[in-house]
Amino acid sequence: MGILEELFDIKGKTALVTGAAGGIGACAAEVFCALGADVAIVDINREALEAQAAKMKDLAGTVRPFVCNLADESEVTGLRDELIKKPGYVDILINSHGIARRASADEISAEQFDVLLEVNLRSVFLLTAIIGRTMVKRGSGAIVNISSTAAHVSMPNNVNYAASKGGLEAMTRSFAGEWADRGVRVNAIAPGPCRTGFTETLYKQEQYVENLLKKIPRGEIAVPLDMVGPMLLLSTRAGINITGQTLIVDGGFTII
Repeated sequence: MGILEELFDIKGKTALVTGAAGGIGACAAEVFCALGADVAIVDINREALEAQAAKMKDLAGTVRPFVCNLADESEVTGLRDELIKKPGYVDILINSHGIARRASADEISAEQFDVLLEVNLRSVFLLTAIIGRTMVKRGSGAIVNISSTAAHVSMPNNVNYAASKGGLEAMTRSFAGEWADRGVRVNAIAPGPCRTGFTETLYKQEQYVENLLKKIPRGEIAVPLDMVGPMLLLSTRAGINITGQTLIVDGGFTII
C-alpha cells in the first residue's frame, strides 16, 4: 500500500452515515462504499433509503440500510445494537441528517425552535454519545458532524437553524475534548451554499442565485461531492491529529 492509500484508506472499515437517502449523506455513503467500506446508511424515509441502497449495491464495499427515527433514544440504541452484531464496532460515524424550517425572527414560534433542535442537535447528541461510547470502548473511531456556515454568519429567517448548528459545533468540541486521549476524534464540517434537497427551491430562483454568487469568492455554488473530500480527511489516517475542529467548506463565503 502506497503512502496516499495508507493515509486515506477506508477499505473494510465500518461507516455509519445518517441522512443517507439524499444530499450530502447519500453522496458520502456512495464514495465511502466505492472505496471499499462497509456502509450502514440510515434515514427515516424508507422508500428513498431503499432506492439509495439499490443504487449502491454494485460498488466495491457493502451497503446495509436502516430506517430509524434518530430523535428517538430507544431507536438509536436499537440501531447501535444491530450494527455491532457484525463486525462488532463502528469505525466512522457521519452525522449528516438534519432539517430546515425557515421563519423570521418576528414570527418564529417556540415549537418551530424546538423541532429544529430536536432533529439537528438532540439527535446528533444521541448518535454521538451512543455510537461514540462503543468507539471509546474499542479505543478508536472518527465522528464527523455536518454543521453549516449559518452557525458563523447571520442569515435571514434562520434563528432556529443557526442555533442548532452553533450548538452542534460547541458539542463537537466538548465530545472531542473528553475523548481525544481515548482514541476517538470528533470534528465538524460547515458547508456553505450547497445544492441539496434543502436548497433546491432557492436555487431555482435566478435572481437569488445571481446575488448569492456575488458573495462566494470562488464563484460557484458547491455540490455534495465537494464535502466528501473533507469528510475523508477527518475520517482517516490523514486527519489523525485533527479533533475538536470545524472545517468551513464554503468557497470563501464567510471571509467577505
